[in-house]
Amino acid sequence: MIMTSIELHVPTETKAYVLDKTTEMVRNALLLYPSIADETISHGRAAELLGIS
Repeated sequence: MIMTSIELHVPTETKAYVLDKTTEMVRNALLLYPSIADETISHGRAAELLGIS
């Protein structure tokens, strides 16, 4: 599998939660948060993307 690097811009307060120590679910939820906050996606759609019913 070919891998690539990406750069993410997250609020300073969330930096600690995006590190390798956190679970994948928490990390993905934090990455979705800006889209929820600016109403790009709904809470329901975010839950679907995270695999939560």
